[in-house]
Amino acid sequence: MAKKHIFKYPGQAEYAADAASRPTDTTSLSQIAGEAHIDGVNVITNTANPERGDAVFFDKVTARRVLVKHGTLVRTLIDSNRYFDCNHTVVGIIYGKVVVVANERLNPLSWASGDEWLISNINTNTAGSMTLQVKYYGASGNYVKDVAVSWSAGDTIDKVVNSINNFTSADSYQSYVKAYKVGVRSLVIVVNGYSTAIGVAVTAGDATAERSYQGYQTRYCEALPHSTEILKASGEITYWAAANYE
Repeated sequence: MAKKHIFKYPGQAEYAADAASRPTDTTSLSQIAGEAHIDGVNVITNTANPERGDAVFFDKVTARRVLVKHGTLVRTLIDSNRYFDCNHTVVGIIYGKVVVVANERLNPLSWASGDEWLISNINTNTAGSMTLQVKYYGASGNYVKDVAVSWSAGDTIDKVVNSINNFTSADSYQSYVKAYKVGVRSLVIVVNGYSTAIGVAVTAGDATAERSYQGYQTRYCEALPHSTEILKASGEITYWAAANYE
């Protein structure tokens, strides 16, 4: 009889503290207070519900593509007699179609998701200004730009957005930094680039800056497809599988 791995915890703290007790070579189910959490290993599904980071395999028995769900792939435990690694990773879904990234040569590559910073408390009812320190990784390395923005009484947030986007074309700034309007007194700046040296801070003025979405960069790891280190913008390393091909 197959062994079942089912755990029960009163809360998240106890679940986290007992991580060493759960198996790493098979799937386990944990009941945490009123919710169920699955720690999956090689969770295989059809292609009906793809997610970014899923690995694409070919099932030799059914002659169909299948997905190994992101964060669950352990290559050493995959039945290679049945499943063939297509070396494709799902990076998005457009109008129901799966978009994958493939690299037949298996060369080390990087792929990133942008950091998003919310800039709020911008009062354009009165004349004002602010200076943003923008850190990003451009074509030739890490850059730090001090973006000075000013506005007149009665201007709209659109003028502030345009000023940030038109700041400079030097050092690939406009390729890696983009501002978007999100409210009458706020905007979002998306900073792209494969580096921990990215971010936005308000160094002058009354506006405030906070990270609203922490981007991540994937790094090809140990020469194995889909085996990925995730380097967050904070510098933290995690191991959630995501796209590792361009």
